[in-house]
Amino acid sequence: MANKNNKSWQLEDFIDSLVYELDKARETLSIKGLSSPLTYAVKDVSMELHVFPEYNGKDVRFVTAGSGESGSSKISLSLGSITDRQIRETAKKPIEADDIALDEIEEIDPETKLQLNRMGIRSAKEVEKIQNQNIKVSKPGASNEGTGNTIDFKKLAGLINKAQRGQNPPKVFAAQLATVQGKNVLAIKGENLVIKNSDQLKALLNSKEARVIQAGADQIVLELAELPSKKDNQLIVQLDEHTVFNLNVTAKPR
Repeated sequence: MANKNNKSWQLEDFIDSLVYELDKARETLSIKGLSSPLTYAVKDVSMELHVFPEYNGKDVRFVTAGSGESGSSKISLSLGSITDRQIRETAKKPIEADDIALDEIEEIDPETKLQLNRMGIRSAKEVEKIQNQNIKVSKPGASNEGTGNTIDFKKLAGLINKAQRGQNPPKVFAAQLATVQGKNVLAIKGENLVIKNSDQLKALLNSKEARVIQAGADQIVLELAELPSKKDNQLIVQLDEHTVFNLNVTAKPR
């Protein structure tokens, strides 16, 4: 009989945790392999768990048997060995410098982080890849595909973009008005102006919309209906849903 003080757990949670820890160990070996040859590999490991199964009509949970407790069931696990070559061929690459780890984004709740970790999604680029492929991902353990059981990657992408903006704020160095090939243009130079895409980029000069003809990290070029005639002109630029900046543009006398 199981001790009432023992805490129950689900096999899925146990396997997920075990695989997650093994993945972390494999990634550690992968990083070590970049600087020095690997000289060893983990041999086969067997594990036996003595547990008391519990079923509540929905989930099967287990209570680990303690010393002297009889009547428990036995679960056997066998972990196979893997070579250093297999590790290098199958392990994920470390998160790159221009990427961001989901664990570093405070706005993402811990439960969502855990669910994404269990699916092997641990960085902003991996979230973007899933979103671009328009894949519907159910939460681990979800019994159906209702709205509440799927991960909202659009919302997640917004949180990631906000975090990226916090790490890479825009800097504006100059804004220049000119006429180029018969077009009235305003060129804005800086850093981190557009860090992902320009879908949300909008600009107003003196409350009139300016058309975006070029958008990049170091320069944005806007087409104006006409060159402003007054000395001081207000420019409002929305880079994305989290970032807006205002500039006072001075027109040179003609």
